[in-house]
Amino acid sequence: MKFPFSRKTVMHAPHLAHGIYTDKSEPVVEVKSKMKIFERERTSYQCSRVVFMGGPGVGKSAIIARYLYGDYREYHERTVEDFHSRTFKIGTVLLQLDIIDTTGSYVFPAMRRVAMAKGDVFALVYSVDDFQSFEEVLAIQKEIHEQRPRRNYSVVVVGNKLDLREKREIAPDEAEMMSCGESREEFLETSARDNINIECLFERIFCQSVNKEGISS
Repeated sequence: MKFPFSRKTVMHAPHLAHGIYTDKSEPVVEVKSKMKIFERERTSYQCSRVVFMGGPGVGKSAIIARYLYGDYREYHERTVEDFHSRTFKIGTVLLQLDIIDTTGSYVFPAMRRVAMAKGDVFALVYSVDDFQSFEEVLAIQKEIHEQRPRRNYSVVVVGNKLDLREKREIAPDEAEMMSCGESREEFLETSARDNINIECLFERIFCQSVNKEGISS
C-alpha cells in the first residue's frame, strides 16, 4: 500500500505522541509513554528494525497507516514490500524505527528470508475472522525461530480486524495459548478500522525496541 503523504509531514497520534520539527527531513515524534525511562546525562540514539509479517489481506499495511498517518482505507491493495522510517523521542532515548511492511505472498522467498534474518521486532498479524491466517502466523513464527535459534529478537502476535469479532474463528485466549504459550512473546488484538489497540501495539513495539538498559517496565 502506498501513502500519498509528504516525508516532512508532522505525525500526530492522539493521546500518545505529537510531532515536532527538526532540521532533518524526517520529523521526530515525542512519545508520551507510560514506560519508565532511566534518566541519563545525554540523549542516546538507537535504531530498531520492525518487521510486519502475515498472510495477504490481514491488515498489516492498515495498522501501519493508522498509526503513522492516522489513515484508514477500506480497500486492500496488495503489498510487495514497503519501508517506513520514523524517529521517536522516548524520554531520553531517540529511537529510529525502520518499519518493513512485507508481502503476504510467498512469491518473494528471498525478501522473506532477509526480513526474518534482519528483524529486531516482529509483528505477526492475522485476522480474527480467518483461522487460516492464524495458521500462517504460526508457520511464520516457527520459521523465524528455526532461522534465528538464538532468539535475539522479540515477537508480538497481533489478531487484527477486531471490528469483525462477531465473525471470529478463533478465541483470543486460544490464540494466545497456541502462539505464545509459556514464552515471553506478546499477544494482543487490534482493529485498524476502528483504531482499537493500535497505540498499545506500538507502545509494546517501543518497549521491545528500546534496550533493556534504558527501560524499566
